[in-house]
Amino acid sequence: FFFLSGYGLYKGYEKKRIGMEFWKKRIFYMYFPCVVIQFIFFLIQAVKNQKFTMNELVFHSLFAAWFIDVILIQYFIFFITGIFAREKRKMWVTLNFFLSLFIAITFWKSGFNARWYNGLMLFSFGMLIAYTEEKLITLITKNWNVYFAISLVSFGISGMVFTTYKSSFTGINVVKTFSGMCLSMITCFVFLRMKLKSRVMRFIGKRSLFFYIIHVNLLAVIGNAEGTNRVFVVYSVMILTFLFVITLDRLKFGKLLGK
Repeated sequence: FFFLSGYGLYKGYEKKRIGMEFWKKRIFYMYFPCVVIQFIFFLIQAVKNQKFTMNELVFHSLFAAWFIDVILIQYFIFFITGIFAREKRKMWVTLNFFLSLFIAITFWKSGFNARWYNGLMLFSFGMLIAYTEEKLITLITKNWNVYFAISLVSFGISGMVFTTYKSSFTGINVVKTFSGMCLSMITCFVFLRMKLKSRVMRFIGKRSLFFYIIHVNLLAVIGNAEGTNRVFVVYSVMILTFLFVITLDRLKFGKLLGK
């Protein structure tokens, strides 16, 4: 998700200057809808457990979703570096990468979970791939099998190393970040050969963040129920997630808050 966010945002602003309209779209069409969704689902869990305070409710709605916090930090980095670099795209990508790296190291040194700095670096990696896309496609097309094999083997080895030694020493989390980059490249290689033009896939892609947030909250609500069958949980969450997202889309949920 973070890799594709970095790729998509850069492509969206590749030929235009970034301004305050950037924040209008992100705050009203992304952040506020996500906060509302978090609030509703946490309220459901709180009422079910009959134990919550207003402070917990507000905190959970605004800050408990780590992926929202990470994407907002990366939006801020994207915006600041874009303003500073102006029309210089290479400078923009470079500044974004090193500022993200600095914050990622800060998170790592502060003892944050690896997902915080993984998200930051994968976003920057997505921007880098978007910036060098034409050159990369030319390079990869000539030796697709070789580069695909290298990425696949690198992903397999790094994943195995991380799984084996993840509790051994702190620096092992860097391997997880590298593994994520390899997986992102594998995805890019696959879609160079296999074009997805399905309306369903486009629908899911544009609403991927909502899909993620809703399914995570549904898992918390349904999965924590005592005696619930795992197969029932999986299929229920899948079906309900689609129904929720489709309903929100029909109601123009994000745009409604944007108005």
